[in-house]
Amino acid sequence: MALFKAPFRTAGFFDPTRDELDNCDLDIQTPEYTREGIQLAPGCMITLAAFVLPETEHFIVDFMAPQKQIALHLRAKLNDRLLAMNSTVAGKWQSEMKVRELPLRKGRAFSMSVLVTTKAFLISYNEEHFAAFPHRMPAESVNSIGIYRGLKLAAVYYEVDYKYSPLRFTISEADSDKAAASSAASIYSAVYPQLPYRMSLEGVDKTGGACLLITMKPDFLAKTLNIAFTRADGQPAVDLELYVNHSQGRVSLHLESKVTKDCSLWSLIGLNRRRHVDICVCCTDTAMRIFICHRPVFQATRDQLQSLWGRVSGLSIAGNADLIVAHFSRRG
Repeated sequence: MALFKAPFRTAGFFDPTRDELDNCDLDIQTPEYTREGIQLAPGCMITLAAFVLPETEHFIVDFMAPQKQIALHLRAKLNDRLLAMNSTVAGKWQSEMKVRELPLRKGRAFSMSVLVTTKAFLISYNEEHFAAFPHRMPAESVNSIGIYRGLKLAAVYYEVDYKYSPLRFTISEADSDKAAASSAASIYSAVYPQLPYRMSLEGVDKTGGACLLITMKPDFLAKTLNIAFTRADGQPAVDLELYVNHSQGRVSLHLESKVTKDCSLWSLIGLNRRRHVDICVCCTDTAMRIFICHRPVFQATRDQLQSLWGRVSGLSIAGNADLIVAHFSRRG
């Protein structure tokens, strides 16, 4: 149930039966729109619909906590086509994360959603996942949002019933000591346990509307990352091998042990090994699509989906990297 209600007058963006925040004057132009009294928790999602003004160079969305802390600072830089993400503690900026290939254009309308999970904020544009920002403080501490500069707002609304299911991690015996050390750490820590991880997808509804998201940060010396969707017999059904060393930066996809795709991602993952790598597997009623660093690398048809994805029962992630986010979500 939404906490704030107001008439929805802007057609063409979202379902008009949804509620929006009650102090959003429709069609206002920022530089400043704020809303206090927000209460976030896992499963909450805040969405804004807006028009990017033609002269805009950047705009900002802040999720703010008491004592001048910012849990999530989003700065969309239109000229550079990147999203910069950061947070503050006691008024001091922390380390910044950047994601390129921002899918926004000046003079065009867009929607942006921020979904709160137990471990991270997940940012989407036009209902497509774009970035993840791990929590550096409890999301429940957020009590206000601010939107600044360069937008013409059409609507802002708040949902509390977005359905998503975090995956449980099962760590191999060889990594039990490492797991014991990491399990005591706060999920808000900037230090993440190393791979490998294995998790079960048994009983997970993988039909239309499902989305599996993995975000990793490769180690400086990492050469490859492996993501395998396994069958019940333990054999890989879909095997992704990402070559992240400086000289290559490409992905090789194996479909039940057969190489079906090999493409270059050097500009995204080879140029800078310290960047985050996003792997997103999306299912619709007719297809399964795999995106790496927001670039489509594979699509399965309905027939392939039934014979392949339906037999997937587990997920294995290996390589020299920090696992930041791994979660399964679905609408409805």
